[in-house]
Amino acid sequence: EVNANYVVVKNIQVTGDLVVSSSVNTKVELNGVNVQGDIVLEESPVVAVASLNAMVANKAQNGPKITIVGGQAHSVIVNRNNASIESNVVIKQITISATVDVVNIDGTVTKVVVESTKALELTGDATITEMILETAAKLNLNLTGVIEKLLVNNADAKVTVATTIRVTTAVIPTGSTSSNIFGNT
Repeated sequence: EVNANYVVVKNIQVTGDLVVSSSVNTKVELNGVNVQGDIVLEESPVVAVASLNAMVANKAQNGPKITIVGGQAHSVIVNRNNASIESNVVIKQITISATVDVVNIDGTVTKVVVESTKALELTGDATITEMILETAAKLNLNLTGVIEKLLVNNADAKVTVATTIRVTTAVIPTGSTSSNIFGNT
């Protein structure tokens, strides 16, 4: 478990899960690390911050930035708002949990599974082979790059697609129309 900010983990094999605890809100670098289990970004407790200065209030909302350099990352489970995942290796799967509303992805991912029930914004520069939207969430794809296949499993989902992302194939539920699900920014 990683419990501290500004940590670099180098050249190790993790046979189970690597957990980035809720206390981490800055950069964690995994350099040459082979994780056989999941990389789990723990949900942080909701802390009410009262401030007359919006900058101070917003700083409490920052999530961790996970940088993966070399090694292997089979799966990343994002339970944390404002998390950023940056990788120079292919990540096999990123799962975004029900409580998350902003995630940044920079890199190549085989599959992204969106379980979020909140309005979710995805940012970054990514190449994604397959993205699956399981819920009726509002999904804002504010990405640069390519999604080869976008599978929308819920007819009540709303997906906004930025002009900087190319979706090669979109699959929607039977009986739905693309105009009911998709919009552009």
